[in-house]
Amino acid sequence: MIKNIFLPEQIKNYYLFPKRVVGFDIGKTHISASQIRCAGATTTIEKCLDEKIENGASSYQERAAKTIQTILHTLDTYDSIHSALSSEYVIFKELRLPFLSYDKIKKVLPYEIEPLLPFKLTDATIDFIITKRHEEEKSVEILVAAVQNQYLVNHLQLFAAAGVSPEIITVDLFALYGLYLKIPTYAALTGGAALIDIGKNATRIAYIQNGQLRFIRTLAHGTLQIAKTASEQTHLPTSTIIENSIRFGILKPDDPDYSAAMNTALTAFWRDISFTLSSFTMQTDNSQALTKLILLGGGAEIKGIELFIENQSHLATEKFQIGKLFENSSIKLENVATPPSSTIVSLSTALPCRETEDFNLRKNQFTDTSNTIIDKQIIVGGSLFLVLFSLLSLHTFLQTRKLDLALTSSKKEAVGALREKFEDIEGTSFDDVIESAKEKLTEKKNIVSVFQGAPFLKYLLELTNLIDAPALGFNLDKLTITDDKIVLSAQVKDFPELKLLIHALDNSKIFSLVEPPQEIRFDNVELRFKESEES
Repeated sequence: MIKNIFLPEQIKNYYLFPKRVVGFDIGKTHISASQIRCAGATTTIEKCLDEKIENGASSYQERAAKTIQTILHTLDTYDSIHSALSSEYVIFKELRLPFLSYDKIKKVLPYEIEPLLPFKLTDATIDFIITKRHEEEKSVEILVAAVQNQYLVNHLQLFAAAGVSPEIITVDLFALYGLYLKIPTYAALTGGAALIDIGKNATRIAYIQNGQLRFIRTLAHGTLQIAKTASEQTHLPTSTIIENSIRFGILKPDDPDYSAAMNTALTAFWRDISFTLSSFTMQTDNSQALTKLILLGGGAEIKGIELFIENQSHLATEKFQIGKLFENSSIKLENVATPPSSTIVSLSTALPCRETEDFNLRKNQFTDTSNTIIDKQIIVGGSLFLVLFSLLSLHTFLQTRKLDLALTSSKKEAVGALREKFEDIEGTSFDDVIESAKEKLTEKKNIVSVFQGAPFLKYLLELTNLIDAPALGFNLDKLTITDDKIVLSAQVKDFPELKLLIHALDNSKIFSLVEPPQEIRFDNVELRFKESEES
């Protein structure tokens, strides 16, 4: 939509337009997905799903893609897909850099991280989150994630086979860290806290100190390894051990051998975790020692495991309290119960988080070119330009046509008006009529110009006042007016009338009679203008 292209999606934590996001967590046996809707300052959790990847003769990729498609058919129309890559494929490094600018960090990061990686930087994709800012010292602490490209390729192929493409690829423990910070109870914890995600084949540990994510490590064993160790002691099938751990937990009163084997397996399992936590603590300020353990994942569902770990570690231990998320007033539930523990990672992947919002492993050759905003802006901008240009051209054409019609009508009216004024006008076209009218007008101007500059009407009026034409039987043959005189050719009835005419002309104040006529019919009698009149 245009509004999402030319306007920012959000301002700080406020979404200008509603957006629905789906977060995926892809495991080896299950895929979970969470659907959320962000509108204004509120985030609503709408759906949380967990689907088993069915067994079959086809490849894992085909079966996983089919499961993704099944989940997508259950969801509502969405705007974006986010996915979490397992931390077991990622190497994490903590760095401190002497500046605060995010862009500067991006520029120097490859040079800083390359010597610390066990593989070529050209074969990997890196990104980071800022975990702490030191404003006075103008420095930052960051946690860098580096993953070999082959794992990203494999991850993206699962979605490509399902016919979709995730916009953002994050790391599961980065997403969990963002969820941790959204829960007021956890965000307020001081000292050290550890998130321990016990999966089937691996255990992922995140060490958080005073709300700052410091270290991440993945151990290559999980609940399956616990079951195998117990199976070796009890000689029971691994599947039976797993079933019993879910039904009875660590202790089974009527089977002391099972209880002893589970205790031994869990003790060995915890030993590795405890060693990892100790190494983390040694790298931090001892005054901020580890004070709380938070369990999640399939292993956290084993009955009695919290008490067991608490007894082993002498630290407060609890399952991840996802229900506490709703202490955050900006997060709501709709049409679903409290999200199940199996969907915690997918939910954290979908939820927006200020601390991790800029992290995305879809970059460089993995950039989703079909969704780049600049391409959308160019395409939509070009389309809008063409539409506007077409509309402007159409408007110009219509206006020009309207003016042409008005001009044609005006020309017809003008020709009609000219023909009324000049009856003998020539021509049929507008230009010919105008030219003919100009010629007629010029002729009339020439006629009028003869009378311009001399008071001829006054002279004629004077003659009319002096000569009583009916009484004298005055009959004018010719009248010529020049610059200094009037020349008359006329006749009267008889000599008495001629005498009266001469007397009248002699009394004129405007002109004087040069030589009186001698005959009743006379030619070229001159009347000269007096000097006062000439001046």
